[in-house]
Parts: sequence; C-alpha cells; structure tokens
Amino acid sequence: MGENVAAAWATRRSVRPLKIRFLSNQNVGKYTMTTATQPREATKNSSIQAMIATSVRTFGPSSVLTYPKPTSDRADAKMTARSALRTHGLQPLALLALLAAICLATLWAPPAGRTSWLLEVTPGLILVLWLAASYRTTPLSHWVYTGVFLHVLILIYGGCYTYALTPLGNWAKAEFHLARNDYDRIGHVALGVFPVFLTREVLLRKTQLVRGFWLAFLSVCVVVSFAAFWELLEWWTTLLVASNVGQAFLGAQGDVWDAQWDMFMALVGAIVALLVGARGHDASMARVPYPA
Repeated sequence: MGENVAAAWATRRSVRPLKIRFLSNQNVGKYTMTTATQPREATKNSSIQAMIATSVRTFGPSSVLTYPKPTSDRADAKMTARSALRTHGLQPLALLALLAAICLATLWAPPAGRTSWLLEVTPGLILVLWLAASYRTTPLSHWVYTGVFLHVLILIYGGCYTYALTPLGNWAKAEFHLARNDYDRIGHVALGVFPVFLTREVLLRKTQLVRGFWLAFLSVCVVVSFAAFWELLEWWTTLLVASNVGQAFLGAQGDVWDAQWDMFMALVGAIVALLVGARGHDASMARVPYPA
C-alpha cells in the first residue's frame, strides 16, 4: 500500500500544470502552449495537446479559445472621449454665441442697408454653419475657430458700411494720404490668412499629406483659387443685383487692377500666415480630441 502511494505521489510531481496562453480574437482557432517547467514525461504532454485539439474540433474554437474583452474599459474610453469633446467645444460655442449677438445687432439697421450686409456676410455664415454641423465628426482646433470668428467680424464690418465707405478705411486714407479706401485690401488679406489654416487642417485630417512643402503649397493653392472664385462672385453679383448695390459689393473704386490686387493680397496673406503661424497651429491641433 505504501509503495502505491509513493508511486502515485511521484507521478503527480512528474507532470506539472501547463500554462496556456490564448491568442486574440483575430487568431481564432490558434493556440499556443508554454510551460514554466516542461513535464518529465513526453507522453503526458502529447496527451494534453491531443485533449485540447479534440475539444477544439468538438466544440469549435470560439467556445474554447476566445474570450470577450471586458466592455467596461471600452465604455469608459467612450465616456472620456465624449467628455473631452464637450470640453473642447466650449470655446467654439462661446464664439458662436458672441457672433450671433453681433450679427443680430449689426443686421438691425446697418448704414449700408441689409442687402449689402447679407451679400458680404452670408458666405461667412455658411462656413460657420458647416463647422457647427460637422463638429461631432470633425472637430477642429481652437486656432481655426478663432480665425473663422475674426474673419467673419471683418466681413460684418465691411457689410455694415460697404468696403469703400468704412470709417476705418476713411481714417487711414486721410491719415496716410492714400488714393482710396483700402479696407477691401484688409478683407482680402484676411481671405488668405484665416482660411489657409482651415484648409491646412482639413488636408492633414482627410488626406495622406504630411507636414512639409506640398501641404503648404496645396493649402495656398486652395486659398488663391477661392480668392479667384470670389472675384467671379463679385462680378456675377454686380451683373445680377441692382447696380448701386452691385458696385458697392464689387468695391473696385475705379481701380482697373482691383481684381488682380485682391487675389495677390490673398496670396501674400496665406504665405505669411503659414510662415508665422504654422507652429502655433500645430500646437493647437495637438490638443484636439479627435473621435476614434
């Protein structure tokens, strides 16, 4: 009896438990076996492997080898992402509320009339609505939202008085003995400065472009193309709308090279903005909680 007990104890110690490491769900049907100490008897090892293989064939790999990941971690990650997205949206939401108040105040009785205001400001408001509608899927940096806000303010000021009659431009004309009211030049510089960062960020998010020459080049090209389209829009408006409002919207002030100057100013604004503000834009983009 004692000899049988001793033999059973020796057999039990000779085969130590195997540590089985199951692979991820992507490798269903595969398994590996590792042991801290290999069994002393090869027949025991082979029999265990045969048992596992039989279990896989009988019950299927999904019932034996795969285990669902805990859902609590994924739920916590989603809640954290949503919270970060809401926190990030406080700044553009505040800018949107302030912009709405300014629009209501200036649209009530603009000196140049509501038609002029609508012609100048509506394109900017369309952009604002698009940014608001796409926030959940495509949140952008605070840098871009601030730039869009400032750009629309420039449009509102020009729409209230028309670009040729803005008080700021008249003051600069008298103070620096200029030949014309050059506020429209400021507007077209802004058309290069602020949209170039929006274009740059969208290209980085939605294309395979990386930071470098081609990203900057294509960003500037998009801005200049839109500046050229804006000149066409001014021309069409002058032809289709009442002549007095159309001429005010055109803002040429007798300059035969006004369209060329406007496109050139947008080009200069875009290039200078990228040279000066690209690093700040990158730092702002690094804080955006992009949805997974």
